[in-house]
Amino acid sequence: LARPSLTVASNVWPSRNKEFGMALSIKWDCTYKCNLFCSYCINGDLLGNFDNEIDANRLDVILRDIESHYEVSSMHLLGGEPTTRKDFFEILQVLEMHKISFGFNTNAIKLNDNFISNLMNFNFLHDVTISLDGPNSQVNDSIRGRNVFNKIIAAVKILNKAKAKNNKNILLVINTVLSKDNSHLINEIIDLSLELKANQLNFLQLIESGNAKGNGKSLSQEEIFTAINVIA
Repeated sequence: LARPSLTVASNVWPSRNKEFGMALSIKWDCTYKCNLFCSYCINGDLLGNFDNEIDANRLDVILRDIESHYEVSSMHLLGGEPTTRKDFFEILQVLEMHKISFGFNTNAIKLNDNFISNLMNFNFLHDVTISLDGPNSQVNDSIRGRNVFNKIIAAVKILNKAKAKNNKNILLVINTVLSKDNSHLINEIIDLSLELKANQLNFLQLIESGNAKGNGKSLSQEEIFTAINVIA
């Protein structure tokens, strides 16, 4: 009973247009630049392709066009690694100006004291979603890269401290891609998520595309059912 609460679920946003009282939720791959090269990255084939990348000014124009027809309730930034954009905070300022609730996925590499301090200035920041693929450095770093695990733990501690100091209700969400490498460690991943004071933990299915294409790491039907039973 002393443990913090943790929701193991997918994030669900309302979706509606103006005429019928419904609002849009937008997910945007805002860059294909990344400072890691994870073995399971679904967008691995696209990393380094910046042909269609738009800047903050163009985002503002696009949102104004969308909002002339629809109410936009939320936007979630994906990649690549969103925080590698030099204009990352300019992008967030546009979303703030439009009063759009937003969050972003991150590998946490850039989440140092200064970066997180800047995040605390945004009132419409809904969540920070961190990718974590193992309960220890051995498992996580074999998937995501050397020394990544320790950087994630350090970033989460800084984020939690900043949230408390600034009285911010920003959700800490952890995403874990289940594979043959970590599906036997579900309980340990849940325990670590609770220890890190995560508000939500998403277990995601590995899709053998991008960097994971043909690696044989996706779970069988039987392994998926076993994982569901453990989570339940």
